[in-house]
Amino acid sequence: TTHQDLANRLGVKRYTVDLWARATNPALPSADNLERLCRWLEARQPGLSRQFVAAAFNAAWDRGSALAIDETVALALSIDGQCPRAEATPV
Repeated sequence: TTHQDLANRLGVKRYTVDLWARATNPALPSADNLERLCRWLEARQPGLSRQFVAAAFNAAWDRGSALAIDETVALALSIDGQCPRAEATPV
C-alpha cells in the first residue's frame, strides 16, 4: 500500500500520511485519524493496531512529548479488540 492509497482509504491527504511515516520525528495522527488508522490496521490484521499504538508510545516517549504520551497511553488502555477513540490533543 502506498501513502496515497492509505490516504485515500482513510480520507486524508497524502501529506498527512507522509508526516506519520517520516524517518525523523514522525507526527502522531490526530484522534480522529488515529481511530481511522486503527480500524484500517485491524481490518488488515487483528492486533495490528496494538502494535502500532506500542510503537507510537515509544516514539512519543523518546521525544519526551507529554501530550503524545498521554494520548497513546489512553489509547493503549482502551483497546479491547475495537479501535479506541483517543480524546487527547495530538502533538
